[in-house]
Amino acid sequence: MLDFWIGIEAALIAAVLGGAILSYGAVSYLLTPLAVTNNLLDRLVKDTLHELNAPLATIQANTQLLKHSHDDPSSQKRLDRIAQACQNLHTLYTQMEYYIKREIRLVKEENFDAKEALEACIQRSTELRGELILTCKTQSTMVYVDRIGFEQCIMNLLSNAFKYNKPRGSVHVKLEDGILSIQDSGVGMDEHTRFRVFDRYYQEDPQKGGYGIGLHKVREFCDHYGIFIGLLSTPNVGTTVTLKLDKILTKNQKDVIQ
Repeated sequence: MLDFWIGIEAALIAAVLGGAILSYGAVSYLLTPLAVTNNLLDRLVKDTLHELNAPLATIQANTQLLKHSHDDPSSQKRLDRIAQACQNLHTLYTQMEYYIKREIRLVKEENFDAKEALEACIQRSTELRGELILTCKTQSTMVYVDRIGFEQCIMNLLSNAFKYNKPRGSVHVKLEDGILSIQDSGVGMDEHTRFRVFDRYYQEDPQKGGYGIGLHKVREFCDHYGIFIGLLSTPNVGTTVTLKLDKILTKNQKDVIQ
């Protein structure tokens, strides 16, 4: 009888070990092609971006030369637009690389001043804001986070503040004591819209364009890094979005704010 139970126990152990070995083999089989694919994809992205940046650099260099040889204001204004368009294209290339790296988990966090990132985003939003009045009050705020994702988060919030604003309205941006706020004088939101505004593909007004994913990306980024999002909005008055950056502040910055 004892031999019988020993035999059963041995069979069970063999089955468990066999299953573990098979599972390990299956996982290894599945992960190896994935790793190879990720490496090939990363190489393809870098090679493609290199090839795209070559003609972009040529356009930028020749734009600078033309600016030195043309003095009339109208030509300078056109050349400035070309230069800004080149900068926007470079940003798009960087974002394309970022999206792919994020999918294969190659995105890295870094230390940087959120004030500088915010001011860079405001500079890039020149074409978006049109005749809107934009004011900005910022203080140096060191954070440790994915910079590209952080800037995309800000750009999406600014884009919505401009898109749903009133003609000749205003947008006020403030970064103080680890809190970022973007306040607009736009159309505002009712309770139903406030409840759904961060849902993927939701659009309050489809006529405004876009795909309804900008604010969803903001929420994804903030959820990932533990950034609290505050939303206050009143129809026909405006909207204020607030981000508490305390979870991503560097240790020294936390000591300063506290």
